[in-house]
Amino acid sequence: MKKAEITIQNVSENSKEADVVLEGELGIVGLKDLRVELAELPNKYTSLNVILKNVSRLDIAFIQLLFAFKRSAVKSCKLSFHFEDTEYLNNWFAIAGLRKDFF
Repeated sequence: MKKAEITIQNVSENSKEADVVLEGELGIVGLKDLRVELAELPNKYTSLNVILKNVSRLDIAFIQLLFAFKRSAVKSCKLSFHFEDTEYLNNWFAIAGLRKDFF
């Protein structure tokens, strides 16, 4: 399994908008490092598209991180969340009783 990775991609050269791609094992292991990286982004960008793709593991600790990130970042930046349409993520959200558009 692939450990958690975060990739920041500027949408355009002069834009303050970025895609934040999160993939791999998104769980409590490695959460601290991701939290630090995410916390810095609203200071650099005015708009962020958070994209979860190629997710091999997801746990509630990571979802809590996303909620905390949204709460703090929404004050200074526009956020959108996108979840890859995979059987794993669809099942995970269904079992957790959450809708993907809840964010």
